[in-house]
Amino acid sequence: MYNQGRKRTASQAGLDDYELPAKRFKSASGKAIPMWSSSQLRKLSSQLPRNKRIQRKLKQPFVTNPSPFGFPNLFAPQSSSHDTSSSQHKPFDFSVFDQQQSVKQMGLWQMSQSRQAQLSKQLPSYIARQSPRSTDIRIKANTGNMEDWGVSADENIRTQIQRDKRSQMTDSEAEMAFNQRSHQGALVWKTNSPTLLMYGDHTDNSEPLSAHTPGLKSLQVKGTKGAKTKEHGTRDTRRGKIVMQTLTDPKRKPSDLAIIGKLATVQLFQSPAEELQTSKLQMQNMPQARFSVFSDIGDITDSHSQNFDKLAQRQQVVRETDKMHIAKNLLIAGRDSLVPATHKHLLSSAQGDVGKAMDLLHQQSISQQPNITFNQHPSSQTTRLDLSSLGQMDTQNQAKAQQNIPLSPVRKIKSPKFTFTD
Repeated sequence: MYNQGRKRTASQAGLDDYELPAKRFKSASGKAIPMWSSSQLRKLSSQLPRNKRIQRKLKQPFVTNPSPFGFPNLFAPQSSSHDTSSSQHKPFDFSVFDQQQSVKQMGLWQMSQSRQAQLSKQLPSYIARQSPRSTDIRIKANTGNMEDWGVSADENIRTQIQRDKRSQMTDSEAEMAFNQRSHQGALVWKTNSPTLLMYGDHTDNSEPLSAHTPGLKSLQVKGTKGAKTKEHGTRDTRRGKIVMQTLTDPKRKPSDLAIIGKLATVQLFQSPAEELQTSKLQMQNMPQARFSVFSDIGDITDSHSQNFDKLAQRQQVVRETDKMHIAKNLLIAGRDSLVPATHKHLLSSAQGDVGKAMDLLHQQSISQQPNITFNQHPSSQTTRLDLSSLGQMDTQNQAKAQQNIPLSPVRKIKSPKFTFTD
């Protein structure tokens, strides 16, 4: 049985906890003005005589500048603005979004129009069958001006699971799982990484970096010839086991399967730029060239350090965008305990718009005085995803029995977005 999604108020979703610690700022006159969270104000109000209590309708000299997105701007310089817009004080309610549509966007944003069209054409056949064919799930390799090696769409939930376990899914759950895709050129990882080692799996460091076919190659030719795919099989098998842990949970929500598949893809198939950079020297000293699938990058070895850096930063933008989509869908599903505070703040400021949230992240990334703390660890800091289902992780966190961190805090990005084209 499934727990069908229900509307949740912002308070029930835990979003009224998005408060910044008390700080002191200066007004236009230069006088220090205390900044209080709403919980501190309520406490202070309760301690005052009734006739002196703070009333909501009174103008407050410590309100921040209004956000262009209708939510308190957590990152703009503070001022003595007297704006009293009620939207400034209301945490964003993510239950207003349609979960299925948002999950679809989470998976398909990396797909070009032609790939999306192909997937859309195959979806009815997949949904109609209780035992789908592999050809209902996979799409043909695509070639074009930007990518001429034969790039397809990686299934974040492996074909075998979607084919053999389809009868265990509702139609909506199966559709959300089907739509979870990744551009193969955006799946690059450092081999012999702590991310894989924590599972106790076999590693292969005979190549410093590896990728999904045909992300990195030693030859600039079409097809899979020369592709460097060390650890792909190990990581794909591990991802499948992670997905199965949630699939076998009878209390899972319809969106859980799609979300856990994307979480596992980010963790196992997308090293952060900070980790990729640890292999830069090795890549520069490679006896044989390595080429990125993206033609505007090309050779990332030898003296082409600028190409290596460009690839690392592109991976970072894609990875952080994936994480922002995941965070949004966890919040829609009411799984707030699994979402880092930084993602909550950014998405609330952007009223749930992932593109605007990424713009805010970029602004903070290039700021000389950022107001958020960035994750700078040289490898993924997420916990193992195969020990509990997504719902069980959420329950454990709420009961404070365990701290599951399936999604790590935001990292710096040098560009707010990247668009995949044919």
